[in-house]
Amino acid sequence: MHMGHYCAINIHQDMLKHRYGQTPVCKELSEFPSIMGLAVGKKAVIYDSTTGTASGEDLMASYFGNDLANSSKC
Repeated sequence: MHMGHYCAINIHQDMLKHRYGQTPVCKELSEFPSIMGLAVGKKAVIYDSTTGTASGEDLMASYFGNDLANSSKC
C-alpha cells in the first residue's frame, strides 16, 4: 500500500509537469531489509536479510501472535 501511494504521488507529479510545466518533486522509498515469515504448525520459519534463517515457537509468537496476525490487521 505504501509503495502504491508513492507511485500515485509520482504519477500525479508527472501529470503536473506535462500539464503546467511544474518541476516534479518525486517520492522515493527508503531502503528496508528483506523479511519473509512462514507459519508451520506451532512454529515459524523466518528469513531476514541481516540475520539469515531462524525458526521456533518464540518467532511464531512475535511475528504471528496466536491468530496468524489477523488481529494486527484491525
